[in-house]
Amino acid sequence: MARPRCTRDTEFLSQITYFKIVGVRIADLEEVILQHDELGAMRLKDQPGETQEEVSRRMNVSEPTFLRVLPSAHEKIPMPWMEGKNRIVAR
Repeated sequence: MARPRCTRDTEFLSQITYFKIVGVRIADLEEVILQHDELGAMRLKDQPGETQEEVSRRMNVSEPTFLRVLPSAHEKIPMPWMEGKNRIVAR
């Protein structure tokens, strides 16, 4: 049985729920899910002056967990620009 997932505090809740390429119908785009904690980790880490240790503590997660979440977000974000066939949905 898997261990229960701890609460990840991102201190942020985006009002924007999706991003899509202009000029392409939303029905024609593949969906890329960006989890709430991925968006929060990226937002916190990409601020100047914050270390990984400080950000992981603020998110209430271990550093290894933070280091798994952040690259996942960084891989998903450029997909629409590079491939032109995806939309990002924040959940």
